[in-house]
Amino acid sequence: MYLVLGVHYPKQVKVGGTSWAELKQDLVRIILYMTNITLPKKPKIENLSTIKMLTKGQSDSKAIWDSNKDILMCGSAGTGKSLLALYFGLEQVLATDNHYNKVIIIRTAVPTQDMGFLPGEIIDKEDPYNAPYKSIVNHLFNSTDAWDKVIQSGQVQFMTTSYIRGITLDDAVIFVDEIQNMRYDELRSTITRLGESTRLILAGDTKQTDLQGREAAAAIRGFNKFKAIFDRMKNTDQIEFKPSDIVRSGRVRDFIITEELYDKEISNDSDNER
Repeated sequence: MYLVLGVHYPKQVKVGGTSWAELKQDLVRIILYMTNITLPKKPKIENLSTIKMLTKGQSDSKAIWDSNKDILMCGSAGTGKSLLALYFGLEQVLATDNHYNKVIIIRTAVPTQDMGFLPGEIIDKEDPYNAPYKSIVNHLFNSTDAWDKVIQSGQVQFMTTSYIRGITLDDAVIFVDEIQNMRYDELRSTITRLGESTRLILAGDTKQTDLQGREAAAAIRGFNKFKAIFDRMKNTDQIEFKPSDIVRSGRVRDFIITEELYDKEISNDSDNER
């Protein structure tokens, strides 16, 4: 009898009283022992830094999440939306009484500029898009290799919407980021992948779209439609971050506030000319 790694065997199938899943685990342990390979230790809840909520928007987001609602976080750049999402998700996954196996990060594969053909396998093609999350996870665990550990242990999974059709996502906290770059049908396709025992966090900011022209306009219409639908769903809530919630730096806060004042001034001038 041969046991092939990577082949899915039903858990109920047994050989000599031992399930295929147990046999696979035993074989993996034997191979690791014979080749002197050690698996990385899974990060635990005590390894995760405690993040203090610094603004009203952040505190409100935490309260929504702790009330067991799915959450949509919108608004200004530099408010910590992605950091909060990963912190909320990892805190839940690492909890001793958790019902979730992993955090799944999903985003669309829209580059900020033309990067040309990306060679390699799926993991190589996705690498440019997961860089922000790698930095955040390493920060949350105060470790330069935390991202590698949570990826190898399966506690975090990253995927783009290019490979999401036809699958079901179960037993996970789902974080959908940069939704301002997603078409409505792309958003809809992502949300309809959610299976049993899942929680959902979404984040986006229409002022940070990487799309141009008609694509940008269509994405913003889809974004607004999705927000309206999400607001009508059960056990969901939204938070709109304001410039006062910006924590990245004083310079970023000053720029965003000044930009909004400028846009308002130009809008008023246009109205007066009519």
